[in-house]
Amino acid sequence: MRLKILKWVTVMKQRESPYAPYIGSRPFPIPNSQFTITNYNAPPMPRQVGAHGSSPSTFPGIPCGMSGNKKHKFMKTIILLTAIAALSVFSTRPLQAHAFLDHSSPKVGSQIHGSPSEIRIWFTEELEGEFTTLQVVDASGTEVDKRDGKVDAKEKSVFSVSLPTLKPGKYKVIWKAVAVDTHVTHGNFVFEVLQ
Repeated sequence: MRLKILKWVTVMKQRESPYAPYIGSRPFPIPNSQFTITNYNAPPMPRQVGAHGSSPSTFPGIPCGMSGNKKHKFMKTIILLTAIAALSVFSTRPLQAHAFLDHSSPKVGSQIHGSPSEIRIWFTEELEGEFTTLQVVDASGTEVDKRDGKVDAKEKSVFSVSLPTLKPGKYKVIWKAVAVDTHVTHGNFVFEVLQ
């Protein structure tokens, strides 16, 4: 075993390693063995000098000359700034991307005197007019609106459909809203025309 150690030390010296004179200053493994040699009396290993008189960085882009603790803090700062930048990009988009019913005229579940001339629904998002629909059906399920649903020219979140004169009774409004971001929602509500 001692012969193997001496051979290994000799080989290290022959390589002219900058660490050859100080092999015993740090623990180093012995080839094909479970032992490690340590000489605590040896001087410390010389510091490798990189660009600008500092130790070379193990992370590209990190300024040279940082100690391990500073490198760790620097990397944590970079990761934190990257996360903040990513969140700020994604937080500019609206959190509620679906067009839900906000309110309507006539009001949901209301009882009104006289026939309304149109049904108007305000949604929480701007609508895609070609794909949004609004139907009004009577108690028997027959569509009674004029089938001319459209998005309001000034308020892109308002959809309306014209009505003929309605007889007294309950009517169901069925809507399907497609927001400009293509999310689809649908629903219905009832109102009643009184005499």
